[in-house]
Amino acid sequence: MVAYDCAQAWISLGGARTLGPWLISVAHMLQVGQPRNAVHAADLALKNWIGDDARRAVLRYVRGEVIRRHLRDPKTAQADLDAGERAPVWLRADAQSAAALCREEATVSRKRKPSVAPVPDYVAAVNHPDWSKRVVELDSPIDVEPPFVWRDVKLVLVAPNPRVPDETRWQR
Repeated sequence: MVAYDCAQAWISLGGARTLGPWLISVAHMLQVGQPRNAVHAADLALKNWIGDDARRAVLRYVRGEVIRRHLRDPKTAQADLDAGERAPVWLRADAQSAAALCREEATVSRKRKPSVAPVPDYVAAVNHPDWSKRVVELDSPIDVEPPFVWRDVKLVLVAPNPRVPDETRWQR
């Protein structure tokens, strides 16, 4: 769970407009058994910090998969997974197959009430002339390759039960 603490420090020290710490936050919430908070972490990034279309598409895919897989609500997840059309090339095939699978699951889903609210619109958290416009990115351009944390986050995202047992949660 040290990764979560590092991600929060990364966000507070200027990394809020990068994708990595938000992905780690979502994965952490899944590992501690809080899928609604995982969606909330993605929503916080989408609402205030991530404005770039490619990065938003990655977060929308992650949000959709959390809703579909972990909240078991394919009808609500569909809008997020359909946003995968704008995903970077390295994610597009996964996003399209998840959207297709979600459509099939939605036809047999008995869930009527949405598990979470729709994705929030982007409203920049800081829109001041003194705010640095340049994002210090630790990754290659998002269109070229996934963020360096993606492989680990994806393993947590697709795991049937990503929860880390309480007794091992704080071991280093």
